[in-house]
Amino acid sequence: MHSSETLRTAPRVRDSDMPKRRQIVVELLRAGLEVLDTNREAATRHILKARLILETAGPSIFEGAAVGLVPGGLAPWQVQRVKAYLETNLDSP
Repeated sequence: MHSSETLRTAPRVRDSDMPKRRQIVVELLRAGLEVLDTNREAATRHILKARLILETAGPSIFEGAAVGLVPGGLAPWQVQRVKAYLETNLDSP
């Protein structure tokens, strides 16, 4: 699922779907963090799905998004943990 070909051929998301897509990304990242220490394979799947949504949606997914802390969003330490994980593992199969 995380091959370059899949990412290039995935359809673009309509602007009207962006709020829903943002919420899905948050939920996928949250789920990935919850299982990161106990099931790295599942965590990787969640994070790769979030990545696919972000890459296929393009920059418009962030338009209208709240800046800063969001109720139900990731805590700053969680964001840092996700970033560190992505930087370390995205190039791995």
